[in-house]
This record gives sequence, structure tokens and C-alpha cells, in this order.
Amino acid sequence: MILAVYVFLWSRQLYGINAAFIALSLYVLDPNIIAHARIVHQNIFGTTAIFIATYYFWRFLNFGGRKNAVLSTITFGIAQISRYTAIYLLPIYLILTFAFYRKTIINLVKKPNLKSFYKIIQRFILGIITFALAAIIVVNLGFSFEKTFTKFGNYQFASESLTSLQTDAKFLKNIPVPVPYAYLKGLDMGKYKQETGFGNLPTYLMGELGLKNGEMTGFKEYFIIAFLYKVPIATQIIFWMAIVSLCRYRHHTNFWRNEVFLLFPPLFFFTAMSFSTAQIGIRYILMIFPFLFVFSGRIALFWNAFKHRYRIFVLGLIAYLLVSNLSYYPHYLSYFNELLPDRKMAYTILADSNLDWGQNRFYLKHYLANHPQTMLTPTWPWLDLSKNQDSRQFSNPIFDPQQPQPGLVIIGSNELLGITANPQKYQWIREKLKP
Repeated sequence: MILAVYVFLWSRQLYGINAAFIALSLYVLDPNIIAHARIVHQNIFGTTAIFIATYYFWRFLNFGGRKNAVLSTITFGIAQISRYTAIYLLPIYLILTFAFYRKTIINLVKKPNLKSFYKIIQRFILGIITFALAAIIVVNLGFSFEKTFTKFGNYQFASESLTSLQTDAKFLKNIPVPVPYAYLKGLDMGKYKQETGFGNLPTYLMGELGLKNGEMTGFKEYFIIAFLYKVPIATQIIFWMAIVSLCRYRHHTNFWRNEVFLLFPPLFFFTAMSFSTAQIGIRYILMIFPFLFVFSGRIALFWNAFKHRYRIFVLGLIAYLLVSNLSYYPHYLSYFNELLPDRKMAYTILADSNLDWGQNRFYLKHYLANHPQTMLTPTWPWLDLSKNQDSRQFSNPIFDPQQPQPGLVIIGSNELLGITANPQKYQWIREKLKP
């Protein structure tokens, strides 16, 4: 709800009330947002915090003022404890600042003025220090100052990046780190997961597992494919219409003060995630969605001047989005757009939290209770038949892929594809049978 308010607010401030309603429609009807807003995990909270922090940073640079400065620094700090991915806001803010002041920087290069140069450097350094101190205070409050100022050399890092830094930069070993011990260890573990895929299942994309010589690897094109199939077609069309609008009316656009704040952060996050091994669902790029929704609202920038058929077309796309959304109700986690004509074949494109995250366990239990002859695999991931009450509740026969019996069999998509099981175990089923 909070994120919806800010999507509406930012879009209205940039493009007007009609654009705000379009952006809000894209947000509230997006199946991926709905799916993950109903699940308790970091993705939607991190998305909200990153978006709001960037919004207030945009306000601070554009309008200045003590209020915007305070809100920008506080929300930046909150983002850091909402999701570790928010650490990327540091380089994003830095690049956005250079982009915002590019004309001033160019003028200083062309016509050097030491007094103006020192003044800008002073303000820049002051801004960095202020943001850093605010973030450190908020992070410490979030972790109750636990083991703050632990010396850098006393950490036992897992990631190659921080381990190398600790080994090579020996002068850092005796320097106290001004953030809680758990926070830096969390950043380290997040980096380690991106480097190695630790804690994640193998990445799966269009019939291939992200495994090479027993080590987990990612696919550079993973999130491109995920975006293409998981984002509603209507949303994609509206986004590209907004791109065309940006190019066509570029003379009426202050790109470096406005649109760059909506396009560069998602581009940065999208690229960073594409080069990591943490590719188990579109949820890992969920933070880019609200930026794209606000930007897409610009198609209504000259709404009253557009021809009637153009407005009908846009409203038709919103209606199409609604129909596509409702066609999956209430199973939004497994949403795929109409580029996949046969929904039963979604597992051939993507898996894991794109499709099967145990969200349908209730429906499965109900089905099994009414179809006692349906066979199950012994390691069905969301029904642990060997340990808990599920083994007493169901008497369904167990399916053995080495000695198959005729009949209806339920196999989890992640198990079928070799993500949670040996890839060879169900290979003959994948190659010869269809659901």
C-alpha cells in the first residue's frame, strides 16, 4: 500500500494526474507485485525502501531544502537494513549526482574557476559524509548497535571480495568498522551467494541447468527471458510506448533531472543481477518494477492533446492487463503472460520461485484427499511424507521412476527438472511425456 502511494505520487509530480492513474494501474494489476506482496520475505520490503529512498533523493537534488535532505538520508539508511541489495544505491546515487550536475561539471572543465571548483567539491564531500553518517546511524539503530566497531581484521569473511580486501589491505585490520557485526557479515554472505550461488538451488532456464563442472553458474540472459515471459504484455507495450514518447518529445523533457532517476536505477540493478548466480526468480529484480511503472505513466503526459483512438488504445491495454491478471487468480506466483500459449508448459521456460514455491500446497492436499490413487514422488518437496503429519494424512501410492506404474503421477516441477533432484532421475519423463 505504501509503495502504491509513492508510485502514484511520483508519477503525478512528473507527468500529471492521468499519468499517475496509469502508473498506479500498472502497479496494482501486476501479477508479480501481487504474488510477492502476499509472501513474507525481503523482496517487496526492499523494493519499497529502495524506491522511496530514490524518490526522496530525486526531490533533494531537484528542490533542495532541509526537509528533503533529512528524508533522503533517513530513507537511504532504512533501505540499507531492508535488503542488502540496497548497497547498490551508493554507486547509483553517485552516478545520478554527476548526471544531475553534468552541465556545471562541463562548464568547470571548459572554464576552470578554482573558487567555484572548491565550493562544489566541498558541498559534494559534505553530502557524502552526511549520507554516510545517516546511513550508519540508522543501520546501527536497526541492529541495536550490536558489536559495532569490531575491528576489520576480526571478521571471518566468506566472499572472495572481502576476503581479498582483508588479506591485501593489511592496514585495515586494526580499523574499527562503524556498523554492527551482523550487518557487515550479512553483506559478506550476500556477496558470497552472488559469487557462488550458495544457499540457492541451481538456476534453470529453458531446459538448461546453471551447472558447470559441478559449480553453479548463472545465465546472462536469465532476467531478459524472465521479464519477457513474466511481465504482462500490456505492461511491456506501455513501457515501450513511454520510450517512444521520451524520444519523440525529448525537447519537452528534462531527462537528466527527471527520467534518469527512473531509468538508470533499474538498469543498474538489472545488469548487476544478470551477472550474479542468484537467479532463481524474477523476484530478484522486483525493485525495478515501480520505477518502470512511474516512467510508463509518461504516455499520458499530453493526454488531452492526443487523438481519441490513442486514448482508447491505452485504456484497452489497461483492460487487457486486467483480464490477463484475473485469468491467473489467485495463482499469481506462477503467472506467465500470453507468449506462453500452453500454461502447462511453463516449466520448460522457468522454474523455482517463478513457478513452484510451495504456494499451492493447500490445493495439492485437497486434491490428494479426493484422489487417493494418484501417485506421488517420495521426495515431493512441499509434502514431506517421511517426517510429518502428511505421511499420516495421505495413503497415496509412491511413484518410482525406475519401476514406473501406469496411472496419474504428481511430480513437482523443480524435482522434474533436476533442480531439487538428480537431473537424470526424471530425464525420460521430460523427454517423452507432457503434463
